[in-house]
Amino acid sequence: MRIALIQFDIAWNNPEKNIETCTKIVNRAVEGGARLVILPEMFTTGCSNPTGEAALHAFKTGDSFLKEASQEHGVFICGSIPVLESASDKPSNSIRLYSPEGLAGEYAKIHLFSMDGEDREYLSGTSTLTRKIEDFSASFFICYDLRFPQIFSKVARETDIYVIPANWPANREYHWRSLLVARAIENQAFVVAVNRVGSGGGKRYPGSSMIISPMGEVLRRGSDKEELLLCDLDVEDVRKVRAALPFLEDRREELY
Repeated sequence: MRIALIQFDIAWNNPEKNIETCTKIVNRAVEGGARLVILPEMFTTGCSNPTGEAALHAFKTGDSFLKEASQEHGVFICGSIPVLESASDKPSNSIRLYSPEGLAGEYAKIHLFSMDGEDREYLSGTSTLTRKIEDFSASFFICYDLRFPQIFSKVARETDIYVIPANWPANREYHWRSLLVARAIENQAFVVAVNRVGSGGGKRYPGSSMIISPMGEVLRRGSDKEELLLCDLDVEDVRKVRAALPFLEDRREELY
């Protein structure tokens, strides 16, 4: 399956501008043969934690784009947006996964970033999401979730590929790269993670989106510029690694 990661400079609180940018890059991804297209965390606004009418507009704009792009191009596509039913609701930072047939799943971010007050403005998720995408069983997490390996381990046995949209800042880029590789090695699965570039809300973002093999090899790594990353992945690589090195079978999960 060919994966596309779209790292771009998210215009702060400007859904229309971001959809315009995404439309152009998604078209290129589809022309390049992508079957799963992944956008960054909060791709309609940046991590500004919008609420009220601003969050509702960002949700409707982003959700309509994902749905229409999936149907138009016949691909799976996902990214995180604020999700809520009305302006009076508290949003969740949620991945919406669309297939050409419609909404295929939703994952609300479980670990909220308290250092930026996300936990005060947003609802945290209470369940994981794993879905079949062509030959792959894919599990979805968002940015700060990456610091909590237990949640990745919880779904490892049913997961071939972890999908992680993010807005990870440049001053902790080393953590980003190291933790992504660790999640791939310890769970013997592909990790595909897309990060934004540029700046917003007083922070700089390094890109450095990555596609990592079940052995921890970095197959693709983005620059710090707007970029489309394409990579072909084979689910049999997961099977081969787990058969040759059956580490998952030695876990004492009853103790942790």
